[in-house]
Amino acid sequence: MKFVFALLAMFAGLIYWMLNGEPTYVDTVLAHMPVDDRSEMTKDVEKIGGEMDYDISSDGNGSLRIDARERVLVDLYRVWGNEEDLSFRQLVYEAKVRTEQASAPVFLVMQAGLTSAPHGMPVVGRDKAIHGTNDWTTLQIWAGNPAGTKLLETTLQLEIDGPGTVWIDDVKLIKRQTI
Repeated sequence: MKFVFALLAMFAGLIYWMLNGEPTYVDTVLAHMPVDDRSEMTKDVEKIGGEMDYDISSDGNGSLRIDARERVLVDLYRVWGNEEDLSFRQLVYEAKVRTEQASAPVFLVMQAGLTSAPHGMPVVGRDKAIHGTNDWTTLQIWAGNPAGTKLLETTLQLEIDGPGTVWIDDVKLIKRQTI
């Protein structure tokens, strides 16, 4: 019986979407890291040899440059949520990324620590990956959150699956409300 109800609810949602189009969102920035210096970044950035580049930047104020020789997953930032209420929202990780001769995919990864998953709910943006040589591209990944979920901690990461040069700039953690 629950299965039939779930199918009816999905069908009703599909009909609503077809009649009304894409939903409208209101975004609230929880954290904005412009990547103008390394002061707020994790120690991981130093370990992998990430350097500030003030010549190449999406906003003219600097970006983080990583010259990868092999696959690397970098913890960039940890954002504490202070148990921010995320009911009926999506948690969005957005960043501007530039690549040069990236031989493998480059993409965002987010470990969202929620009250429903305190040890982290991994969200991997492999389907939104870029590779090769690209000018500044806005990458974005998101996670839906069940009602009553509260944000504890989120780790924002960058995965580079092989050799190449990658710049990252203008990192944001956003909560998205459907209206």
